[in-house]
Amino acid sequence: MASENVETLRAAHESWNRRDFAGMVRNSAESLVYTDNARSLSLNGPDKFREWTEAWAKAFSDGRITKPEYIDAGDIVIARFIAEGTNDGPFGSLPPTGERCRFRFAKSATSTNKGGLSRAVATTINTHC
Repeated sequence: MASENVETLRAAHESWNRRDFAGMVRNSAESLVYTDNARSLSLNGPDKFREWTEAWAKAFSDGRITKPEYIDAGDIVIARFIAEGTNDGPFGSLPPTGERCRFRFAKSATSTNKGGLSRAVATTINTHC
């Protein structure tokens, strides 16, 4: 049986697939720090993280998190997954390409003692567009 921390991260991924952005941050601590290593971004707080996830959805309107794998390490959960979709909207300063893209991610997420996500670090392993 998966731990509460694994289920918290899994629920956030499932919320993104449904475009339930409030659900994405529901179990985030107010002190959340989210680091996107590939883009050299550090986001402080659930509101900034929500904006970041909404920007991904605008860039890949049919985007989905697929093939998730979760490793329970107590207060830390390691996740590997694929994010894929068609780049049909702007991605930061880049215009849409219309291409189907696949991003392989590795993410570590740390939970507080109250069960909320307090820190997450995402690294893109490879990209195919």
